[in-house]
Amino acid sequence: MGEPMDWFFNEWVYGMEIPEYDFKWNLQDTNDGKTLLRVSLTQSGVSDSFEMLVPIYVQLNGQVQRLGFAKIRGSTTINNEIILPFHPENAMLDEFRSVLCQVHQ
Repeated sequence: MGEPMDWFFNEWVYGMEIPEYDFKWNLQDTNDGKTLLRVSLTQSGVSDSFEMLVPIYVQLNGQVQRLGFAKIRGSTTINNEIILPFHPENAMLDEFRSVLCQVHQ
C-alpha cells in the first residue's frame, strides 16, 4: 500500500503548529549541458518534532511541474543540490498552497 500517514495526523489533526518557510534557490549550468539546482529550505516556528513533506516545483516552458518533496523536521535548514536534464525558468515552494504555512521566497 502507501506510506504511513502518522506525520499528517500528528501535525494537522492533533497538532496546531503553522510552519514558516524561507526558500532560496539558484541555478548553475554544468559542462555537460545539464543544470545544477541548489536549494536551501528553512523551516521555523515549529517544535523539534514537527515534520513536513514540502512540495518543490519548477517552471519549464511556462508549465509548472512538481520536482519532488523536501522532508524537513523541526526548526532547521536543509540544503540540497539536484542535477536536472533541463534548465527551468523558476523554482517555487508549495506553488499550489497544499501546505498550511507561510512561505518567504
